[in-house]
Formats: sequence, C-alpha cells, structure tokens
Amino acid sequence: MNDKNIFNSSVELTLRTLLVLSHFNDLNVDQIAIIDFKTTYGKYFGNSKYNLHGDNEFGLQEYGLRRQKISNSIKEGVLQGIITYREFAKKGFLYSLSTNGKAVVNNFPKEDLYFKEYNAALKNIKVPNIYEIKNFQDKLSQKMWGGVNNE
Repeated sequence: MNDKNIFNSSVELTLRTLLVLSHFNDLNVDQIAIIDFKTTYGKYFGNSKYNLHGDNEFGLQEYGLRRQKISNSIKEGVLQGIITYREFAKKGFLYSLSTNGKAVVNNFPKEDLYFKEYNAALKNIKVPNIYEIKNFQDKLSQKMWGGVNNE
C-alpha cells in the first residue's frame, strides 16, 4: 500500500484499530470502521467537543474509503499476529486483540496527546448494532447534504 498521506495511512489505521479493539472485543469490520469514524469526527456525532482530524467540509465523505482501508489494516494485523478473528455465522468475522496486540497497545506512548484524545473519545462511543450499521451511510448522507452542526 502506498501511503503518502499523514492522516489515515495504513500504519495509523492499524494502530487506531488496535486502540478500538483494546476497548471492545469481537467486532466486525463495519463496527470497527464506524467506531473509528465516530471517534475521529466526534464533534459531528456529539461524542466530543472537537474533531481529532479537524473541521472540514469533506470529512464525512471519507467514510467509504476509510472503511476499505480499515479492512485492509485488519488483514495486515491478522497476518502480523496482533489481531485475532473468529467466524460467527450471523456477523461474519469478529476481531479482537491478540496477546501480541495487547502488548503493542500497552507500549503506546501514554503521554502522546493524540493517544490520550483518541482513548478519551472512545469512552463515549457505543458499539453499533446491526440496525445502526445498515443506516450509518444514510445518516452520513443526511449530515452531508443537510448540513453539519458545527456549533
């Protein structure tokens, strides 16, 4: 993967996926992607006072590409042995941290501001259920075309 962007590189998405999985177990790719998106754009979803990736008029439009990149990051994490998976008939593959993944998270620099802010925002997020997953893209479209409350 050729990552020339500062934000949402494959390494950054893998690290954020590990952070999500350090708070929640047995998530599918859609749940991980939605939790990450709501965490980085917390202001738009009422989870935070500001967006970790800043305010911009196109932020909500990146969800589809981010979900795809997170899926790729999960695959890399499984290959690296930091993410485990199991198949669940109704939900597909469910992902969790492996012992090695937990060690990686435990070695994150706790004084890092982004790490602190991301973890704090994660505490305000709930795992989306199947209904929320199915309707998430529609709700994003409404926010994009109906305006985003930036107060």
